[in-house]
Parts: sequence; C-alpha cells; structure tokens
Amino acid sequence: MRPFPAAYRLARDFNFDISLFERMLKNKMHCEVLKVQHRMRPEVAELIVPSIYPELMNHSSVLQYETIRGMLKSVFFITHNHPEEEVCVSSVQNVFLLAL
Repeated sequence: MRPFPAAYRLARDFNFDISLFERMLKNKMHCEVLKVQHRMRPEVAELIVPSIYPELMNHSSVLQYETIRGMLKSVFFITHNHPEEEVCVSSVQNVFLLAL
C-alpha cells in the first residue's frame, strides 16, 4: 500500500506517497513478490496482473466473497473532469463533488 504523508505538498512535490516496493519495481531492482493474495476481490486483482505482479493467484477465501448487492459489477470506474484543489497544506478537496 502507498503511504499517506501528513503534508499533501510532500506527496505532490516530492512523491512521498510512493511505497518502497513501488520504487523498487520502477527502478527494476530485485525484490520478492507476492504469489498468493488474500484480500482483494479477484476482479480487482486482475487489474494488477501482470503489470505489477507477473503471477498472482487468488486464495480460495477471496473466491467466496458475496456479490455486492445492488451493483451489476464488482469493479467500476468514475471519470470526472474537475481536478482537486488544495485546501490547505495537508489536504485537498474536489469542490465539484461537494456541490452534488
């Protein structure tokens, strides 16, 4: 998981929101990779194979997750054209979403 710096500017200006593992992968350093995942829905895990994990298997426990009531799919994306605005040094907000 990515870290969450207390100061938003550190994340934005110095990439402090990138995990050590992600830095190692981007710099093509050798590192051990997860082989079996125990948390994500299989549909979410599919999004990171093979770009992050060359081979990733789902543990049998995640195959038994119930479907999400009221949803046609387990994964969906939302596209919007309104960028976030810096509120103060440590946080951001999307003013457009606040108006909904």
